[in-house]
Amino acid sequence: MKHFNTLIITILLSIFFVNSATAQVSPLEQTFAERVAMRELDKRCNLFTTFERRAMNAFVMQARGDILRQNWDMERVNLLINQAKQGVANKPCSDPLVQSEANRLKKAYNGWKSQFIVQYPGEKSSWTASRAGVDNWRAWQDVGGGVKVGYVLAQNGLAFAVETNNMSIAGARVYLRNSLRIGLPTQSMRGKPALRIGTDSYIASYSIGAQTKRSVSSNTENGKLFVFSNDVTRKTATLDPRDYYEVELFDAMGRTTSYVVEVGDVITAFAFGAEF
Repeated sequence: MKHFNTLIITILLSIFFVNSATAQVSPLEQTFAERVAMRELDKRCNLFTTFERRAMNAFVMQARGDILRQNWDMERVNLLINQAKQGVANKPCSDPLVQSEANRLKKAYNGWKSQFIVQYPGEKSSWTASRAGVDNWRAWQDVGGGVKVGYVLAQNGLAFAVETNNMSIAGARVYLRNSLRIGLPTQSMRGKPALRIGTDSYIASYSIGAQTKRSVSSNTENGKLFVFSNDVTRKTATLDPRDYYEVELFDAMGRTTSYVVEVGDVITAFAFGAEF
């Protein structure tokens, strides 16, 4: 762990000098450290707008997820966060390098904002995020069997929902890891949801017709959409990026079918879809 002794200097150099020859961190870690440092500077210097700040937080979480999925080392991530914050603690807000980096990130945000649809590939599955306005879906995974899981536009913003083309389905349930009870995901469970004994289950609050459209002018697809509470929306959007969880659909006879969802870059997909 001795290489962390030079990390503050490394992060400062990596933020403000592109071709740092003294880097002691991987490219993924450098990106993460830069984003954490700029987020910390923004708290003190008010560098970004509300929308830019929300996007920045999503980018920080995306970089954090990349590191965790690569090496599964939470201690190292926490050290990077602490060192990044310390590295810019005394940096003046008026410093030309701070202002230059803030302007660069503003331009990057404008490019991100101008996109209409983005794919965020994961270990096994991908999140599709859209603000194209074709239908009410904003971020989702197609999990097979005509089932879509993710976030739709509802009355109070985005809501977690499950859509199926099977009209006989009567309800939907989701099983989410209770990390206080069984801890965070481990490599031995890679690619698998937690056993149900270590999860909390939630039933959809209500159902409406399917929301998926093929084009703006077409009718919605046949099927049902099951919408969950705001609490479930928050919990699914803040799960560990290495985790997987289970969605269960059941019919009036109690017969069930289960689907697995990869958390991955959910927070980035959510943030993209939320800005429309």
